[in-house]
Amino acid sequence: MDRLASARVLSLAALVGGVALLVLAAARGEARLYLVLVLPVVTGEGAVFALGTLLMLVGIVAALLSWAPMMVAPSDGPRAPGPAPPQAPEQAPPQAPAQAPPQAPPPAPPPSPPAHAGPPGEGGTRWGGVVFVGPVPIVFGSSPRTTALMLAAAVVMGLLVLVFVLGALIR
Repeated sequence: MDRLASARVLSLAALVGGVALLVLAAARGEARLYLVLVLPVVTGEGAVFALGTLLMLVGIVAALLSWAPMMVAPSDGPRAPGPAPPQAPEQAPPQAPAQAPPQAPPPAPPPSPPAHAGPPGEGGTRWGGVVFVGPVPIVFGSSPRTTALMLAAAVVMGLLVLVFVLGALIR
């Protein structure tokens, strides 16, 4: 497993561990859940709550850092710091007048597009997401199948938030 994949696994483990510790802190009475406007807010005290919060922060930062290299275009290789050295223009060698003019090289084939650059739904990378604006989910995706999957995820997340909020209000 390469370093980026292990960082992603570590970030997921930290997030899951942090949520588990926050749930444990709530079960022990060390944490409380409030609903401020439409945003859930968790407050608490004690070592379990503090460790859960710290693990969640570490997980979020590790997740962001592990996905950051994918957002940068790959370079041709390492370069020395500073400006690039100037290059001298290439000069063609002198030719004798009796020679035939040189043939132009055949045109280069067009570069093949990256695997993720194809039209949606044609074997490229599929993407999608859910943004909650208060209780209203905004669902988007690159293909109808991905959008339907994101819609299902939004319904599950909305139900989980509803259960946690109602559980906190009943308490």
